[in-house]
Amino acid sequence: MAQAIASTGLYGIVYDNINMNFHVAEQVVGCNNSQENGTYATLFPLFNAKLDCITTKDFQTTFLNAPPLLLSDLIHTKKESNQFNEYLAFTVARVAVMFGGEGFKKFAVPLHEHQPASSNQIPSHKTLLYPLPAMHIDESSVIGNVQVDKAIVDGLGLSAAVSDFAK
Repeated sequence: MAQAIASTGLYGIVYDNINMNFHVAEQVVGCNNSQENGTYATLFPLFNAKLDCITTKDFQTTFLNAPPLLLSDLIHTKKESNQFNEYLAFTVARVAVMFGGEGFKKFAVPLHEHQPASSNQIPSHKTLLYPLPAMHIDESSVIGNVQVDKAIVDGLGLSAAVSDFAK
């Protein structure tokens, strides 16, 4: 199914590394601790997207013509800072209400009524997730990221399946 969705060009992929430690409880010859590392990716269909709105050409043009990044681009404005603090406070309150025990449950309805909202909303929907096979690639470098990208493209058969893949 992931391959079919990817062939439409209307998808996103997220990936990250995972590290697992396996500890052997018994101290016996041949029983060793080990650490396994890998990169895992998940594909998801883009919500209400159109191919002509996500062309590589438009991305490259915008990227290459972007002005240099300034510190003022990174620092919140007063309005953004206030909004961010409101969202953080709500998140902490929500965690307390959801996981703080019976004493906090009485605040669930008032908290829900005061949930901050954004004008940048999409309709509620379920995003389907399609895990991809694990990769033994270290994605902590630029070269590693290129290798992950290539492995995903090859694994999904994108360059062969989609004639205008690079567009």
